[in-house]
Amino acid sequence: MRVYFHDSNSSVETRFWRRVVKTRKCWFWTGVTTFGYGKIVIQGKQCKAHRVSWELNVGPIPKDKWVLHKCDVRNCVNPDHLFLGNALINNQDCKSKGRNNVGEINGNAKLTTTQVIQIRQWRRGCGILLKDLATQFGIQYWTAYMIRKGEAWKHVAS
Repeated sequence: MRVYFHDSNSSVETRFWRRVVKTRKCWFWTGVTTFGYGKIVIQGKQCKAHRVSWELNVGPIPKDKWVLHKCDVRNCVNPDHLFLGNALINNQDCKSKGRNNVGEINGNAKLTTTQVIQIRQWRRGCGILLKDLATQFGIQYWTAYMIRKGEAWKHVAS
């Protein structure tokens, strides 16, 4: 890959390697990160550093493939720690390593497991409308519906 920046005389390789610190295991990206993943701007487009590392060290990434981490270090760009996969493989890898943020450990969760169980226990005919439950727990009606139906928070047994 010999792409040159329109705003700089430096090649992609030069700009990339300036931001990498190699250790015996991981090669750490020291530049800008988003959610822990390295970012580098190439021709005005933000690119993930581990993908750029793959292309520089291994070769082109097929359109339907993702570059995944074996080491689970988001800012690692060591090509020996990377492998190709897809969304399904990424999700399976994530789940097998206990990294899937489901339920309360998800930073966006508005409910606790106890509250989900309470929503499921209030069934039709108990005098409480689903829209009132949603309001009480500070969630959307559709979310309450999906929880009660068992389509949301599937990991919680009723």
